[in-house]
Amino acid sequence: MNDNDYKEALFYAASIFNERLGAEFSEDNLVLRCFQTENQQEVFEQFCKQYFPDRLEDRYTEDGYFDFHASAFVGTGDGADGILRTEPLTPVMRSGGN
Repeated sequence: MNDNDYKEALFYAASIFNERLGAEFSEDNLVLRCFQTENQQEVFEQFCKQYFPDRLEDRYTEDGYFDFHASAFVGTGDGADGILRTEPLTPVMRSGGN
């Protein structure tokens, strides 16, 4: 899957939330960013600076902070909500029953 596939899946899920829970998620108020281990801190800082500046006070420079597959970010007021997720790992194919 690429970023567009993930965004499509996210907005499909958002439409279900909207329909069933009366939520109002849209492309205008829901953001998704992906990162890889090599650029996790940079992407986090850019993402937070743009959408969630209060999260820059998190202790994200400490070891283990990015030990997650996805993290939800809740906006304040009329701000956006967001999801920061790791890039998918490439599946390892094994032969011989290992």
